[in-house]
Parts: sequence; C-alpha cells; structure tokens
Amino acid sequence: YADGLGADLYIAIAPNKSTIYPLDMPGRYVADGKDDNIAILRNICEDLPVTWVDLVEPLKRAAGEQRVYYLTDTHWNQFGAHIAAEEILKATGARRVVSCEVTGQVNYTDGDLARLIGLRGKLRDVSPQLTPARQLPQADYDERYLTVQGDGEGTLLLLRDSFGTSVAPYLAQAYGQSRLRWETPFELTAPCDDIVILIAQRNIRLYLSEAPILPEYDVDEYLDEDEDDYDELQNLRGAFDDNDEGEYADDEDEAIGDDDEDDYEMLRSLREGFDEDN
Repeated sequence: YADGLGADLYIAIAPNKSTIYPLDMPGRYVADGKDDNIAILRNICEDLPVTWVDLVEPLKRAAGEQRVYYLTDTHWNQFGAHIAAEEILKATGARRVVSCEVTGQVNYTDGDLARLIGLRGKLRDVSPQLTPARQLPQADYDERYLTVQGDGEGTLLLLRDSFGTSVAPYLAQAYGQSRLRWETPFELTAPCDDIVILIAQRNIRLYLSEAPILPEYDVDEYLDEDEDDYDELQNLRGAFDDNDEGEYADDEDEAIGDDDEDDYEMLRSLREGFDEDN
C-alpha cells in the first residue's frame, strides 16, 4: 500500500527501558537467551520492502555516558528522544536533526513508574534540559491527531504511541507537513512521501497484530466517467449492509442470503469493473 502511494516505509522501535538497562533489573528476572520481539520483528522486515531504523545500539552507546531514559518513568528523556529523532531522520534522509545544547535541568515528578507505586509528585527525577539551536514547530504533541507545518520539504505520516510525543517536534521540523496519528489499529489515509512507524517495544504486539485500515475509495481520485459506477457501488454496498446487518465481507465465500444474491453479484461485478478501470 505504501508503495502504491509512492511512499517509503520506515519502522523504528523504541526499546523497553530494560533493554537499554538490563543490569538495573532485579536478579530474579533472568534472560532466557532467546530473541526478543525487536529481533523477531527485524528478521521479518528483512523480507519486506521496509527500512529498519535501529534505535537499540545508538541508545545503548549513549547510555554509557548519560541517562537516556527517566529514572522514574519507562520513557526516554530528552536525550533519548533526540537520539531517536537523529537516527530516524538519518534513515529517511529528509534533513539533519536540529542540534541541541544543555541549558539547565528538568525536575520530573510525574513518571509512570512513580505513579504505579503511588508516589506521583513525591519521587523527583532530575535530568538535563535540552534547548534546540533553532525553533521547532509549536503544537500540543500529546494530541492523538495532529497536522504540523515544518520548514523542510515533503510530507510525513507518523504512526506512533506515547514515545513519539517527544520525538515528533524534530521530525515535524524536517518536513513541509507532518500528519501525526496515535491510534490502534493504524489508519493510512492519504498520499505522503514517508511513513514512519514509531512505537515502543512493549507495544509491538498491540499495534502490529492488526492490519492497518486502508481508506475507502475517494471519488475525487478517479476519472469522471467512473462517477456513476462509484455512486451505484456505494448505494448497493449501503443497501446490502442494511439488509444483512453488516454481515457482508470482502470474502467471496461469505454466506449470503438467497434474497440478496442478485444484489451481491451486481455489487461484486461493479467493484471488479471499477477496480479494472482504475
């Protein structure tokens, strides 16, 4: 589908905190020596037209010099987010990530680990404050659906979870327009230049076990002479769904009531003709 849009597809997995800091885990958590789900997914992607963006090794290297995840939270801190943005933009080639400098400290008291043990606001996590060398696009990056204008070129569709919140400003700056979506299952909506999937290691099963939702036919994308066919197709589809209470599926072997067979055959032939014309 991405290839049909003329888009390149990238997958970047935010490692679990325990993947970057395994020695901080309690001794009773013993590694079984098997591939973790990042390695399994990466092996699968080797046979697919997908560009894999490795975030594990860059984060591990940086973790030897500075913390890249919050102490009281499972998410990466500003350092970790900047490293992730750098690796993603290096892969897409859209633009270099905006450089940052340390200008102070952040007092972080709302970590998800602190909340889990009932110590929200009581456990203080001090980490460096990064300030970009130039202005990044201003927006509420916690929003689930967001379109942001940057000062780069091209369009980006970012499919993300909570780890994308702190990375998104850097990515949005590098493109002319970025559509940021935080949802499951993912929905692919319109042509773009790059599609980036950025999710946490712990969310691989949750987000990638369901096929993405592909858009319905958009009549504006097709030739004028097909508009009548398109309208009749949509009307038949709607009537058929109403009669059968949503039982219709794309599966040609779906059981269909006798009284609807004519409608079904007409619907299917119209769809096939419509697809062949376009």
